Amino acid sequence: MMRIHKSAFQAIIVSALVILVALVMTLLNLGMKYHLVAQATADYPSLFLAILLMVAISFLFGWMRYNLAGGLTLAIAVLHDQLLSFALCAIVSLALKLSVYTPAFLLAGTAFTYCFTVPWLRTARKLARTNIARDYTRQMAAQQALTQVKPLFLLTLTAAVLTLLVFLVSGNLIMAGTLLPLVTGLGASVLSVRLITPYVWAAFTFRSKTRR
Repeated sequence: MMRIHKSAFQAIIVSALVILVALVMTLLNLGMKYHLVAQATADYPSLFLAILLMVAISFLFGWMRYNLAGGLTLAIAVLHDQLLSFALCAIVSLALKLSVYTPAFLLAGTAFTYCFTVPWLRTARKLARTNIARDYTRQMAAQQALTQVKPLFLLTLTAAVLTLLVFLVSGNLIMAGTLLPLVTGLGASVLSVRLITPYVWAAFTFRSKTRR
């Protein structure tokens, strides 16, 4: 039976509540506020279709590169990060209006998910395969992998934050609204890789063929 770690379950609940609030706000035309004529680029059916395609591609990549658990884990991470990023944009746009680049930058946030999740997933899978101790669990591998990739995680996070800050100081509040989907995408991916994704992966107990 699939059981998710308590802290991961709590993080998922918080994310779900934020997404639900943002969805209600958007349906009531209270969220996703755009700057001037930028609203014309908001095609939500197409955006969510693109997100679903991104999830499907991520599943196929993770499955072919690693195994079924890897594919499901990466797909869930992308879905979570995209929906949470969208939700945060919907809420924060009340103060920082979104730009015409919002749909593209929202999807571009998937790059953060990959940068943080793939190195961890590769390390966790290797630990789970090479440790032959009978009492060594997938959750132990997940947590140990977090520790091993932490220097790379911090380096990637620092580079991303500094890059966004450089873009931010080059403009004004309009620039801040333009970068908002990237900022929320970064935040969502950090949350998932530290609190959710490792324990979702650890919860998959079925056996599947792995790739080297």
